Amino acid sequence: MFSNKLRKLEKQLLDDNDEDNEGDAEDSIGPEEEEKNDPEHAKKLATLVDLYVNDAFGTTHRVHASTEGVTKFLRPSVAGFFLQKELDYLVGAVSFAAIVGGSKVSSKIGVIDSSAFSPCMFG
Repeated sequence: MFSNKLRKLEKQLLDDNDEDNEGDAEDSIGPEEEEKNDPEHAKKLATLVDLYVNDAFGTTHRVHASTEGVTKFLRPSVAGFFLQKELDYLVGAVSFAAIVGGSKVSSKIGVIDSSAFSPCMFG
């Protein structure tokens, strides 16, 4: 829903900035500019808002103009409450991990038996 509103604002911005453009603004906003994190595209997006809040955990890994690029032009750029909740959950879920390797298992028994290490699976 928000992305649709942003898309309309983006279209309006590009239409206003490009009066000589005879084509539709949709034609000039392709996935190339977004996915390649085009700085000019990100700068135009940044003019639409006053700050950036990333609250979409599923898109945080993307280095796109609307997720990473705009942060270079907007202050503040922050994580939202839902994103923070996801991160807090992950920190609690993955508190410790270790890879124990080598040919002699007998030399690793001490580490495996220690109270600081509770393995779930061995391979």
